[in-house]
Amino acid sequence: VVVTALVIAAAGILLPRLRRLIPNIITRTLDALFPFSAARSMALGRMLQNTATLLDAGFSRADALQVAKTATHRPSLSKSCSRIANALETKVTEQEKALSQGALASLEYAMLAEISLSSRVHLLQQLGRCYIEAALSRQNWAAGAVGPIVTCVVGIFVGWIALALLLPMVSFIAVLS
Repeated sequence: VVVTALVIAAAGILLPRLRRLIPNIITRTLDALFPFSAARSMALGRMLQNTATLLDAGFSRADALQVAKTATHRPSLSKSCSRIANALETKVTEQEKALSQGALASLEYAMLAEISLSSRVHLLQQLGRCYIEAALSRQNWAAGAVGPIVTCVVGIFVGWIALALLLPMVSFIAVLS
């Protein structure tokens, strides 16, 4: 149990840091195999749902983003929310809007598009649910994968110990005969 906890802790600390050093194609493959971004996806989903709730409560789009970003505790997500809020406050025109790539493009579209308030709230709630479901799916996959991985690691460790015990005996018997 202690070994398992140490392996999980080391993987949780080291793998995200190593991920930044790996080229993009390998990173995308690792994202499919390991849930590195589950916490980010969960934070984005909750932030989208919080923004929808604030908009439904009567906040302006820029104010709702500014309030929702404080609960994310993610610097990159906070910067993106600030950038979108600034674009809303400065009345950016359609031609000047440069949508981000990936997950934040949907947030930018939902906040910058000229749609009704109820449609915007519904869109943000749906996007939030999608990101939360993706995060939960990755976490469930990771929880299911931990058992076989730990079993293999323990098997390798036990095999190594058995070999370490048997090799001296074999060499001792060879010397005696």
